[in-house]
This record gives sequence, C-alpha cells and structure tokens, in this order.
Amino acid sequence: TAMCPGTTLKLQVQNAESGVSYSWYRVGNSTSVHTGLEYDVDVPGTYYIVGSKSVVGGGGLSVSCESENSASVTITNYPAPVTPTVNDAYFCRGYLNEPLDGFVTNIPAGATTRYFATETSEPLLGGGANYLASSFNPVVGNDTLVWVAFQDNTTGCYSERTQITIRLTDRPVAPNTSNDNVCSSEGPYDLTTLVNNYNVSEHILHILDANKNELTSRQNVHMTTLTKDSTYRYYFVF
Repeated sequence: TAMCPGTTLKLQVQNAESGVSYSWYRVGNSTSVHTGLEYDVDVPGTYYIVGSKSVVGGGGLSVSCESENSASVTITNYPAPVTPTVNDAYFCRGYLNEPLDGFVTNIPAGATTRYFATETSEPLLGGGANYLASSFNPVVGNDTLVWVAFQDNTTGCYSERTQITIRLTDRPVAPNTSNDNVCSSEGPYDLTTLVNNYNVSEHILHILDANKNELTSRQNVHMTTLTKDSTYRYYFVF
C-alpha cells in the first residue's frame, strides 16, 4: 500500500470487539504510536495492531489480556513529481489569452499542471494546457502571484509548488508618422525621421516594409538608399 508524500493514509480495525482497546505499532518502535479503531498514517513503515482487554479475576483483581499481533501492513510513499521550474509571465494589455503552461519549462510526461492561489493551501484554481493567464484577471501595476505544481496522472500525487509572477503592462503608444518627399541627391535616408514621437532612450523601433516584413529592430540600423521617382511604404512599431 502506498500514499503520496505529505499526505495520510487511514488504517482501520476491521473486526473490532466491544470492550477491546487497540494499539498501533510501527515495526522498529516498541512504543505504541496510536490507540483507537482508526489510525491516519503519515510516516511510511510497517504497522500492526495489538488488542487488549481488562478482565476481572478472582478476588477482584483486574488483569489485562492482549491479543497476538495482527497481520502487518507496509505503507510506502509514491515518488513525488519533480518541482516545476518556471519563467515569470509578462504580458502586454490585450494579450492574456496565452496558456500559463507556456511559462513552465519542465512539464514531465504523465503529469498535469495545477495552479493555486497560495504556496501551501487550497483551493485548486485550475490547470492543464488550456488554462489561460486571463483566468486571473491581472491588472496593470499590480503583479498577480500564482503557484504551480505537477500532479501525477496515475498516482494523483503533487509536487512541491513554484511561484509564477503574472505582470501586465500597457502597450506603448503607437508611432506618430509623417510622409516625406526626398530629393534623390540627399544620400542615405534616416527612416526614423518619419516617426514624430520616437525617443531613442525609450523605444525600440521596429521598421517593416510594405509587406510588413521586419527590416530591423536594432535602434541604430535605420538608414536606407532611395531610388529616384520611386514610392516607398514603411510600417513602424514600438
């Protein structure tokens, strides 16, 4: 018989007799570990029961009679799943429909993620590959803390829990752009001059071509050579 680490397993006397006191023992320990009809085992080991009953003999003397040792039962622990390793979950407003499982880096085969509001207590909030960050309703400016554990699909045992921070931030303002007419003799053209609110210390500017293929997101690579009598279209994203 096995139990999950950190849990208890109930043992019970099946053929209890009236007036008999039952003591539970763990092999290797001569002292009784519990008295009663039921015992919630929290330490693996081999256990047995001894029943005792007081009998009044001649002359009014009371004698305690003990049963033979019961058949023993051995309790073991199932192995616990590994502890999750995670990355914190940072989102821009409007992009919360992403499974939290994507931020857990070591999901083992045969286990399912389970998410909790605290490190040690219930309730279970949800879990699995389709459990979304939006389920926690995070707000800008206040980190949301959630704890994740693995549950073994066969034994039901849980791993230790690991904290994930969910952080929601506002999206940057959109680039404010202008059109421009350029003389062909001007040489390489600085595309960032088309973005009126670009601040090199605050923004990483992504420049895309007319097909919305990214040209560069490196802040100092934004020069291009223009051809006479040609029209160019660019998209800009912070």
